[in-house]
Amino acid sequence: MGFYEEKMAIIGVLEYTRNVLENLILRMEPEDRERFQEAWSYETRPQLEEAIGMLRGEPRREDIQSRAYQKYVARGRAHGREVEDWAEAQSELREELISDHGPLRRFLSRVGLAGKSLRLKLEYLAAAASAGWRGKFLNLLNKFLGSLAGGIPGAEATKELKEWLEGLIENQSDPDLGIKNAYIQAGPDPFWIETLKTSPQ
Repeated sequence: MGFYEEKMAIIGVLEYTRNVLENLILRMEPEDRERFQEAWSYETRPQLEEAIGMLRGEPRREDIQSRAYQKYVARGRAHGREVEDWAEAQSELREELISDHGPLRRFLSRVGLAGKSLRLKLEYLAAAASAGWRGKFLNLLNKFLGSLAGGIPGAEATKELKEWLEGLIENQSDPDLGIKNAYIQAGPDPFWIETLKTSPQ
């Protein structure tokens, strides 16, 4: 399976996670909902969107700035090439994010989010989500986000908010229709499982 398809599958999980967390926050008691909504809207969600952007090949602004500054220092701090430094840094970082042999691909392989290991994890996540088994899904999602956290900024903050939410939401034995419906509404193959099965190894 190709790196592009693997990244799209991970993006599918993160986009679904965004929808689930928003749904769970809306179902909280008003006082708790207000607190979580503020943290989600102003801190965690923007970090999650940044993580999704990185997987799409969009470098973070702070990473571009850091790389451009390194170029400036390497040139002896000579002024007048700031725009070129920025453009070169952005291009280099973008290439690193999309390259089949770049650091992002190596990281995802190292943490088991590539190849057959990724597909296995996606199948279990999809089974729990499509059945609406909230506890099982959130537990599996915790492991998935934990794997991402070491190399994708924003994954750790999302995992941490999810854990707090999970601790405040009452357990239920019946399927969670919010989780199930969010999965159905995400489309026929939101985690790209069928695509990964048919794409070349």
